[in-house]
Amino acid sequence: SWLVCAASFCVHFLVGGVSNSFGTMFLALLREFKRSELETGKESSWVGSFAIGMTYFCGPVSAALCERFGCRIIACVGSLLFMTASLITSYMSSIIPMYFTFGFMGGFGFSLMYFSSLFVLMQYFTDKLSLANGVVLAGSGCGSMAFSLLLGKMCSLYGVHAGFKTLAVAGVIGVLASSVYHPTVSDDEGELLVEDIDKDHERIPFRLRCYDAVKPGLHWQNKAFLLWTVSLGLVFFAVFIPYIYLIAKLRGIPPSQGSLMVGLMCISGTVGKIVFGRLADVRWVNRLYLLQASLVVIAIGAFVFPFLRSYPGLLTYALIHGFLDCGAAVMFGLVTRDIVGKEMMAAALGSMYGVVAIPLTAGPPVAGMLW
Repeated sequence: SWLVCAASFCVHFLVGGVSNSFGTMFLALLREFKRSELETGKESSWVGSFAIGMTYFCGPVSAALCERFGCRIIACVGSLLFMTASLITSYMSSIIPMYFTFGFMGGFGFSLMYFSSLFVLMQYFTDKLSLANGVVLAGSGCGSMAFSLLLGKMCSLYGVHAGFKTLAVAGVIGVLASSVYHPTVSDDEGELLVEDIDKDHERIPFRLRCYDAVKPGLHWQNKAFLLWTVSLGLVFFAVFIPYIYLIAKLRGIPPSQGSLMVGLMCISGTVGKIVFGRLADVRWVNRLYLLQASLVVIAIGAFVFPFLRSYPGLLTYALIHGFLDCGAAVMFGLVTRDIVGKEMMAAALGSMYGVVAIPLTAGPPVAGMLW
């Protein structure tokens, strides 16, 4: 079980690391395409926004594919798709085609890797699922630190196209890690998952499974879940903005220090995910109240952020934001399970992320127009 947890950690090391360190690529795109900062900034932000938005928007389809073909195959396909998208993007001479190569194609690969790495944990863990989620999601923090520094160095020395080639090579991590996924349940169960699958369900055509994954399910009749999804849509509108524009805000500071700041923010997030994952397993801790308190502090920080000018002030903001933001990410799935129940958790998560992907995608470009 913990070997699979380590493999999922590596997948999130790649997916979360690349997504959170896109601010480094954002600056490289600004330098590569010699146009006005306002025009190029708005266009460049869409590349990362489409990628992260597609990651969540395709959640229902990714869930259906994992159910049909298994988490291991889908994660491997997603890794190969991301490698191909990054390699094609490295030969693009303008920003617009990158929307489709890295944004849509790479984002769909991210989605296949991301959701398969989470669903496989449900097969292996029961009592320690919260801790396993925290450990796995902490991989994005470690990956963000590594990719921020690596991409910053590659882009400053060889340009943004070398950065995309580096991402293509890094996709090997996903292929190797996802090959560890084995179609068995946890050791406590001790049985093959294949033996537990309903034979009648196996004969359902795949197109009907995809339809079942995206059609409104019973969880949408839950008013608490409906309000929860709308609330998260407002939260996700702003959640990705600091990861893109934090480095761009550092006027007069070397890009290497900006990349280091993003990396430290994500390392702080790694600690936050483990701490929140551990707290979520404590019986007397109310998960919803813990999440609400975190979001309030994040909102206050977002209000203060535009007024910060010094490097120490921005670093303090980055560390606090990373700790609480990534800790809250652990709680999203757990609170969703508390609302709809374990039986509808997978469908509810796919639907929820599919909805919040829209404001998540729109957030950074809207912030770019205001900036």
